[in-house]
Amino acid sequence: MKSNEVKCEKEVADRLLSVLVPVYQVADVLRDCVDSLLRQTVPLEIILVDDGSTDGSVAICDAYARMDARVRVIHKQNGGPSSARLAGIAAARGEYLAFMDSDDWVDDDLFERLLAAMRQDASVDCATGGYVTETENGTQQVMNLVPQGSVLSACEAGRRMFASQGFNWSLCGKVYRSALFRDKALLQDWPHGYGEDSFINYRLLKKMRNVAYVPVQGYHYRMRPTSMMHQSYDSRWMAYFEIYDEIFTDAETYDSRLAEEILKVIVNMGLSIRRAFLRKQCCLDEIETTKAYFQKWLPNMGNLWTPQLRRSWDAFALVSAGDYASRKKQMEEEIRRFSQATGNLYLYGTGRYGNCFARWLEELGIPWHGAIESSPRGGTFFGKGIFSLQEMDAKDAAVILAMNEKNTGEVLPVLRKKNFSNLMEGWKMMEQL
Repeated sequence: MKSNEVKCEKEVADRLLSVLVPVYQVADVLRDCVDSLLRQTVPLEIILVDDGSTDGSVAICDAYARMDARVRVIHKQNGGPSSARLAGIAAARGEYLAFMDSDDWVDDDLFERLLAAMRQDASVDCATGGYVTETENGTQQVMNLVPQGSVLSACEAGRRMFASQGFNWSLCGKVYRSALFRDKALLQDWPHGYGEDSFINYRLLKKMRNVAYVPVQGYHYRMRPTSMMHQSYDSRWMAYFEIYDEIFTDAETYDSRLAEEILKVIVNMGLSIRRAFLRKQCCLDEIETTKAYFQKWLPNMGNLWTPQLRRSWDAFALVSAGDYASRKKQMEEEIRRFSQATGNLYLYGTGRYGNCFARWLEELGIPWHGAIESSPRGGTFFGKGIFSLQEMDAKDAAVILAMNEKNTGEVLPVLRKKNFSNLMEGWKMMEQL
C-alpha cells in the first residue's frame, strides 16, 4: 500500500469532527462552502447531503468526494433542510458535530479554535463564537456578541440565547458533542420548518452542562433573498407560534428566568407575524389562531411590559382583521386631509419610517414634494429632492415626521421654533400599522 493511501486511511480513522451540510440548488455558491471546509486545520469529515438538487449541485458534490477522502455525499429525495440534517446526523462518525448551510463559508481556523475550548474542559458540551453577515453587494456586519473567553452554564447560555446576548439561535457556527444527538426522542421531535434551530438548541441546552464562548467571528452567513428566512410571510410562519409556545410551556417548569426571556421573544415575534398578516390581509384563519395564543400568554406577562410593547400589544394582539382594515382606512383618510392642507407635503426622515410612508403615499396616489433631512447628504429619495430646513418655507410646507417617537421628540421643538405649524407625528401611525 502506498504511503499516501495509509495516511488517507489514518485521517479517516482519526476524524475528530463531522460537519453536516444540507445541499439544495446551490451550484453557484457551493464551492465556496466546501473549499472553506477543506482548508480547516483539524481532522474532519464533510458530509454533503444532496436533498434532491437538479441544478448541478449533485455533480459538484460527487466531484469533491472523488477528489478528497474527507468528503462524503448522501443523495436523497427532497425533504427539506431538516430531513437533510437528520440524514447527516445518522451518518456522522465524529466525536464532535457541526452544522453548516451550503451558501455560507468559514474561516480556516474556526473549528480548530472552537474545538480547542471544548477539549480543554471536559464539561463543555458546546462551543460558539460570533459571526459575520455578508450581503450580495459586499456589505459586512460583524456580530461579536460573545463574552471574551468565558464558560457559562447551559441554563445561562439558554437565557442568553433568547435574550440575543451571545448564544444565537442558529445551529450553525457552533460545535457540539455528537453524543447529544443520540437521543431518540430529540430526533423524533425534530421540527421540519420555521423555528427548527431554536427548538433543537433549547432541547440540547437542557442536556448540556456548560457552553464555551470563544472570541472568534469565523462563520460567514451569506444573506440571500432566496433563503427561507427572507421569504414573505405566509401560513408557514405559524410554526413559530407552535414551537415557541411548546418551548415556553416546558421552560416554565425548568427555569423561571429562562421562561421570561422566551416569553419576551415569542410575544415580540408573534406580534411581528400577526402584524404582517393583518397588513397584507392574508392568512385570515391564522389571524384568529394567533389571537388564541396571545390570550394564553397574557396572564404570564407580569412585569415584562414596556410602554412600546404595551402599545404594540394593544394595536395587534387581539384586533380582528376587519377592525385593522377599518383602522387603516381611517388613517389613510387622515393623511389625505392632511395632504390637502396649505403648502406642499414633505416627509421629514428617510429611514425605515420614511421609506414606509413614502411607499404608502405612492400607493394612495397622494402627491408629495420631497424629503427633509437635518443634514442632507445629497441624492434623491423615491425620485424626489432631499432638502434641509434652511431651504424650507415654513408657511408653504405640510410635514409628516416620518421617524420614531424619540427622534420626533427631538425634532418637533426645532420645527416649531422655525414656525412650522402644519405637522403630523408619523410614529403614531407606524405603531398602529
